Amino acid sequence: MTLKLSESPAKRANSGDRAPHRPYVRAKEKTSRAYEAYLDILETAAWLEERFTSQLKNWEMTTMQFRLMDTIYREGPQYLLELTQVLRTSKQNVGYVVERLVGCGCLEKAIVALPSITPVRSKRPKADGKAEASAEGRRVTLVRLSVEGKRFIAYVSPRHRKVVKAQMRVIEGREQQTLSRILRKLREGDVIKFLREMRMTDEDQKPWGG
Repeated sequence: MTLKLSESPAKRANSGDRAPHRPYVRAKEKTSRAYEAYLDILETAAWLEERFTSQLKNWEMTTMQFRLMDTIYREGPQYLLELTQVLRTSKQNVGYVVERLVGCGCLEKAIVALPSITPVRSKRPKADGKAEASAEGRRVTLVRLSVEGKRFIAYVSPRHRKVVKAQMRVIEGREQQTLSRILRKLREGDVIKFLREMRMTDEDQKPWGG
């Protein structure tokens, strides 16, 4: 009769009987790590908003008003649609801010014809009998600084930038560039990775007792 000796702990560890909870632990750690980073971003954004908004309040400006006027100051007159893309907000929000700034004399707006950058499409009737629309002559809103608005933002912008620079000195120049790249990468996202993660079933999402 052959005696069956008990396996050593090392041998058991190398066998196929691995602890079933390890994949769950790794998934939970990844989720926790991602959530902590998310909270850090939210808290830092709120902290920066509070710091920089307090200075702008001295000139009775909001952060959105400053960003909008500063964009036009640096890049020249902007179409309303361009401002929604630059400021990453809705057309309604930008329109509201523009109206407020027009009302206080900082901005001027005009309805202009959008320059045609593509050949004019044919106006021949389509199958349904309606004429095909032309790409030429589309009316859009152009926003520009008034004389008073330009003078005002020329005074505010360098002073606000100085405060931003002083606050950001806590991290080195290369760190600032790295931070900008990481934040842009986060905003752009990765659709494939997002869908793959959303389709993955995590153990910690199972119902209690499952």
